[in-house]
Amino acid sequence: MSMQEAVGRFAPDGASVCVGAALEALMPFAAGHELIRQRRRDLTLVGPISDILPDPRLSEPLDYGA
Repeated sequence: MSMQEAVGRFAPDGASVCVGAALEALMPFAAGHELIRQRRRDLTLVGPISDILPDPRLSEPLDYGA
């Protein structure tokens, strides 16, 4: 399954998404980028406090010019 398919299937708008809970060396940046690419909204991100993945690109509303 591709990352595009996985995010499309398992991370709909409004979902709770656990990212990088195993090891900091294995942060799923591709998944974060795919969430942004697919313009997912109203997500609750769950992960370690030291994780850098849930940055402002995922936590703030974005204007996509639509």
